Amino acid sequence: MFSEATTVYTNLDIVMLGFMSNDRQTGYYSVAVKMKNLFVSLVTALGTVLLPRACYYVENEMDREFTESLKKAFQFVMLSSLPLVVFFMIEATDTIGFLAGEKFMDAVQSMRIILPTVFLIGISNLVGMQILIPMGLEVCTIFSVIAGAVIDLILNMILIPQTGAAGAATGTLAAEAGVLVIQVIQIRKKGKASYIKTDLKDILKILVAVAGASVVTVAAQMKIFTDIHGYFIRLLILWSIFCGIYGILLLAVKEKMVVQIWKKIKD
Repeated sequence: MFSEATTVYTNLDIVMLGFMSNDRQTGYYSVAVKMKNLFVSLVTALGTVLLPRACYYVENEMDREFTESLKKAFQFVMLSSLPLVVFFMIEATDTIGFLAGEKFMDAVQSMRIILPTVFLIGISNLVGMQILIPMGLEVCTIFSVIAGAVIDLILNMILIPQTGAAGAATGTLAAEAGVLVIQVIQIRKKGKASYIKTDLKDILKILVAVAGASVVTVAAQMKIFTDIHGYFIRLLILWSIFCGIYGILLLAVKEKMVVQIWKKIKD
């Protein structure tokens, strides 16, 4: 459902850009969206896999197992989506250069604006597919998607004439944030707020690791590899540095899921 919703927002943005701006801005926006869609497909794949199990837990009133599966799913989404979003916001220029060439460098701003939706969609996908749908609250998910489309439409009308592709990206970002907020409100109204509670310490550990990896990557980007030509080579080297530091810091702060994976690898 949420992939379809994202397609609706994207198509709406492209149509409105075509009418209210020009083909150049539409091209910039399309390049940014391609990168976002790739990451969204990776992050939301977990929801499709876990949905049958979530429905089984709800039908059999296995509340503890249901809550545990949600915690692991949320943890996975944060572990995977946050580093993707942050790294490619840092490396947006090289990414656009590699994917589309230097003539599309004006798409960098749109890409940086729209990338946080990868995290928002990852979370809202879990909330919708693993909580609302198993609980029989499909109407709530539909309402949230419609509300998001309305937000996107209104902001596009205001922002696209002034800022083009960046305005469309801002509208989509606000729409996805609105979808998530509405879903959380619906869950709280149903008295199921415990399902979306997360351990603050676990979140802080991931944020510390992302921040540390980002600092090192920016330093490498600015000083160490300025003489390396070729967007792909720069991306590959900096991504390796980012992932290496990110993994080391997660192990250092003893992030639960990463520690478990590391133990299995050693065993």
